[in-house]
Amino acid sequence: MKMLPGLENVDYDDAEVELILNEETGTIESMIIDGKVSLTYQGYDAEMNCHITCTFQYGENENSADRGKILNGEEVQLEDGMYLYSDCTNLSIRKEETIDLSAGIVISGKWNDDVSGVTVTVSDASILDVEKADTIDGKRCVRLKGRSVGTTEVTFQDAISGYAASIPVTVYQDNSLSYTLQTVPGKDANGEYANFYNINGLYIDSYKYEINENKTAEVSFDVYNTNYAHGAVEVYREDGTIEKAILIQKMKSNNTDIKGALLDNTAMLIRDRFINKTIGTYKQETGFSKKTPVTVEIPENGYIRISNDPKISLVVALVNEGSMIVSFGKMVKSALKTEEEKKFTEKITLNLIAEEEKKQYAKVEKELTKKLCENVTKESLFSEKGIGNYFSTLEENLEEEGWEEIIFDTIKEVWRDTEWKTLKQFMGPAKAGFDIIFNTGKLENLSLQAMDFCDAMDTGAIYIQNPSENIRTSQQIKVECGKGFSDDTALNVFRVELAQDTLDKLQECAPAWYQELTNDSVYTYDISLLKNGEKIQPDGKVKVFIPIPEKIRFFAEFGGARVYRVETDGSLSKMETQIEGDCLVFDTEHFSVYTLIGNEKMKTYILAAGIVLAFFGFLLVLRAMLRKRKKNSKL
Repeated sequence: MKMLPGLENVDYDDAEVELILNEETGTIESMIIDGKVSLTYQGYDAEMNCHITCTFQYGENENSADRGKILNGEEVQLEDGMYLYSDCTNLSIRKEETIDLSAGIVISGKWNDDVSGVTVTVSDASILDVEKADTIDGKRCVRLKGRSVGTTEVTFQDAISGYAASIPVTVYQDNSLSYTLQTVPGKDANGEYANFYNINGLYIDSYKYEINENKTAEVSFDVYNTNYAHGAVEVYREDGTIEKAILIQKMKSNNTDIKGALLDNTAMLIRDRFINKTIGTYKQETGFSKKTPVTVEIPENGYIRISNDPKISLVVALVNEGSMIVSFGKMVKSALKTEEEKKFTEKITLNLIAEEEKKQYAKVEKELTKKLCENVTKESLFSEKGIGNYFSTLEENLEEEGWEEIIFDTIKEVWRDTEWKTLKQFMGPAKAGFDIIFNTGKLENLSLQAMDFCDAMDTGAIYIQNPSENIRTSQQIKVECGKGFSDDTALNVFRVELAQDTLDKLQECAPAWYQELTNDSVYTYDISLLKNGEKIQPDGKVKVFIPIPEKIRFFAEFGGARVYRVETDGSLSKMETQIEGDCLVFDTEHFSVYTLIGNEKMKTYILAAGIVLAFFGFLLVLRAMLRKRKKNSKL
């Protein structure tokens, strides 16, 4: 605090500390601290009272002798053992990407430079492959590459000291995971649902569900978010329209004010260490995860989507962009009221859904999220203009797509005396500097949110479906089966790009198809059925409903939209389709990659027809005018 500009005369009053001891064991049962902090900031004096209440819970293996050392005021050293580090805080990477892990050893309270006896093993080498190993600054370092999808443990073991430590690493693919209510994995030995999802730092635990008489399903679980960016749990109906969204709260550092730095961190550390015993797990509150309890009702044949990928979820994209703009504004200028950001993000989530219900949210979000995320990358964050340029880019995206009105209207709802023009001035390069206490902590939170927001792009989502016997839905695509599906069969759908080798074959063998498949009006889906996580084919014919994108709806009405199945040899099979409501519908007995094509030539035909009709219309009008003039001249 003393290093912050404008901050002087920081002083802590003598604190009164009351310890309540257990007479039998000599351990501390509780501790109460009362004191005062005073300071001068930019000429203004400030003073606050601090009241801290701590309670302690000891496990059976706690060593009372070690506790006595702390009570007697002796220096506390690092515990002996092995410490692991990672360049990826959420311990999950995409397939074919790398993760760096390192291990250090503490002996007699000091770091040991000799790590020659440390070996590294991967429990499943098919998931992670050791690409590089080295010793740097007295630590054993290893680079691992993701080879296949799954979770495996990486173990460091020291033959000299005998210390060992393991860490789980998850490798995932750029697509979605789908389950029915009954097939969600992750039950532990007691039949309770432990974590079953670790993609891009989201962990899901304590899953429960109950199917109601009206066929809706009550679902509850806890989401632990290890990122500094928001995620969302969205509820969709059978027709793909959004019904509800719950925001997954983001991580943030508590070093932004005195209360957070002194009190909150202390309380969380005590809970993690002594009460919940969550140190070193994804449930750890201190500097690792933020817990969001979720309870939702899923309509029959509806589903929920859990994600922090801004390219998949419009709620995730806009809430994070709006949140970062507001946080940046609060840092640069103190004009905004210092209310909780949580109030803003929850309000904007409700506003987005209310607005988008009218605009057919599900039918536009894919295109909008892609456009919103196109220019928002780490490169813009670390460019010459720095963080100011990044937020200028955010604002330009919102303005170009027409979303800035929702963002700023919500700002005015939460901070009623804040004008749009007041916020606009925050959007330039941050060359004026930050003039607020604990600005370093606020800037850290904001930078981490921006980086995590960029890292979350293309990481996918998880879908949990509440299916009936004959219907499965996911990502607005529906499949009907007359024979019915088993309860453990889920529909898995994700948008893909056609493989380059398929396009190369088409370019050589069918140039016309190649040209169609490389235009802007192509929508390709990988559609499959999953049973116990494995792909299966349908038992007989099923009916597939694919929503018609807004971009090609007009042409589809004139027969200008077609669906092809991509075969294993790269060839295309045309499906016989018809339009039912807002969907293109076809029958199939085999699931694969399907591509929906809007006929670009149809635009030319319609345009040409329009020009011809307009020309003949003009001739008719001209003819009528000439006849009228001729008649008038005779009179």
